[in-house]
Amino acid sequence: MKNDNLKNSESTVSKNETKKNSATIEVKADWILDVFSESQYADGNGSVSLYTSCVRDAQWMELALSTLNVKFEYQEMIDKNDEFLFEYNFLLGDIEDTCPALYKNLNELNSKLHKFFKAI
Repeated sequence: MKNDNLKNSESTVSKNETKKNSATIEVKADWILDVFSESQYADGNGSVSLYTSCVRDAQWMELALSTLNVKFEYQEMIDKNDEFLFEYNFLLGDIEDTCPALYKNLNELNSKLHKFFKAI
């Protein structure tokens, strides 16, 4: 009996120490989309794509887009090196207010491509 009480006591102390020493990290959705995307693409007409080859990053990116209520299309594909690639397609305007830094970068890319395709 004495050993059982000791085990329960140790368990309680460990749980309390964990709560006492735990910390919360706040991660913003726009940061996830910007940092976890390995490459970004704009078609020149307002559609953009974010890519990653890491399944965990893809899961975070999907969570971020869903949290921001961005309508997106998702595809898994194999790249030229026979590696998985995860793609998220959505409209650039859908992140204008919620992801200002990413919007700015993708808008610049979109504008350059729009001018390029218009010149052809």
